[in-house]
Order: sequence, then structure tokens, then C-alpha cells
Amino acid sequence: MNDHRKEPGERRKQIIWVGKARQDLSELPAAVKEHIGYQLRFVEAGEMPDDFKPMPTVGNGVFEIRVPDEDGRNVGRCFFVTKIEGCIAVLHSFIKTSAKTSKPDIEKGQSRYRTLQEQIKKKNNSIK
Repeated sequence: MNDHRKEPGERRKQIIWVGKARQDLSELPAAVKEHIGYQLRFVEAGEMPDDFKPMPTVGNGVFEIRVPDEDGRNVGRCFFVTKIEGCIAVLHSFIKTSAKTSKPDIEKGQSRYRTLQEQIKKKNNSIK
């Protein structure tokens, strides 16, 4: 990965996988999958990935990890949210095939973000 950066610190946050997010990641090419996993370790430790950007079109507080494939093209993507207390929610991982993120990938991220919000609301209502 990046030589200038130390290894991720101690894991402090739990990862939760929304919908089929774990399956999405498992179906990516090995190098992309490994790099996304490595970057998620930084997020677990309370840091941000090496290459990321906010994705407000997916949802409030959603970020996108961007990783290269074996040829160095920046094609691997992973939507995640860190605003959940003590957790990181992974929404969707995919291979970006064009300059703009595809509408189906954005919509899948949005749908899972809504699912996450509903789960949080139900949990909060059950605690009352």
C-alpha cells in the first residue's frame, strides 16, 4: 500500500455490513478487495483512508474509498458511513467502469443508506 503511512492503529470501531455489502466486496478482484480491506482498517482505527471523497449524493456523512486495480487504474470503490456511534457502516463496493459513478451504484448506496437509517430508528425506538 502506501509506504509513507504507518500501519493502521488499534481497531476501535466495529464494521457493520448493510444489505449485501459484504458480498459486493467479496466479488471484487483480489487486489481491489485487499486494498479496500486495508483502507477499512484505517477507518476502524479512527483514521481516514488514503484516497477518499465525500459522497453526499449517496447520503449525509457517506464517503467513498477509491483504490487502484492491478494496473494502477483508480477503479475500486467502497461507500461507507462513520457517523454511527462506535461503528462503520459499509454500504456498497464496486468497480467503477466510467468517469462518472453509475446511477445503479449510486442508487444501491442510497437504498442501503435508507435501510441503515431505518435500522437506527428502530433500534432507538426499542430502547425508549
